[in-house]
Amino acid sequence: MNEDKFQESASITDEALSVPKSGGDIYVQDANKSFGVTKALNGVNFKANFGEIHAIVGGNGCGKSTLAKVISGVLPLDKGKVSIMGQSPNSPIEAQKIGISTVFQEVMIAEEATVYENLFIGYDTFFWQKINSSRKS
Repeated sequence: MNEDKFQESASITDEALSVPKSGGDIYVQDANKSFGVTKALNGVNFKANFGEIHAIVGGNGCGKSTLAKVISGVLPLDKGKVSIMGQSPNSPIEAQKIGISTVFQEVMIAEEATVYENLFIGYDTFFWQKINSSRKS
């Protein structure tokens, strides 16, 4: 009986690790990214659909931040494909236009801004509206 559960678990794991056939609201296929001789991403595959929640976990230096930067258009891939709702963003602005933004772990905040305002740094119209409303007061 335990062997049956193990076989079922192995089958589910193999299916999860297989190359996405494309499709999905977000998918990464055969993603490769190197920095000199260091391979940060080596054939990464990932697929997510609207409404799903995923966590990308791992030790330091395993490529989590690199994958996030690739998906959000900060870094280009050396090889592979990223698709978000059928589009492949080549910059953070393109990624933001289709709904992808990244809050990086490095602490780079505007001290005078609230947490909410810090989340929207880079959205110029948000800050101009905030500044203009402050000046009117």
